[in-house]
Amino acid sequence: KALITNSVFRNNVDGVRFSTVNIVVRGNAIYNNRHGLRYEERRSKALVTENDIRRNKVGVFVVTRSEDQARIVRNNIVEN
Repeated sequence: KALITNSVFRNNVDGVRFSTVNIVVRGNAIYNNRHGLRYEERRSKALVTENDIRRNKVGVFVVTRSEDQARIVRNNIVEN
């Protein structure tokens, strides 16, 4: 399991990208990227909460391939 907290992701192709790991992404600033958050579900679980996701070309890009186990809740997603 992975935990990403209280970090800044900016000026990248993908701010935060993950696929095969069970993960919690909480309390991050994710901005000025091509994709703010990119999640490709491959039998993994994700909780994405309390992040500031703004000014990306695409704010959240989710590709689900198995059981829809991504929970994206209580984020500030604006200006994407």
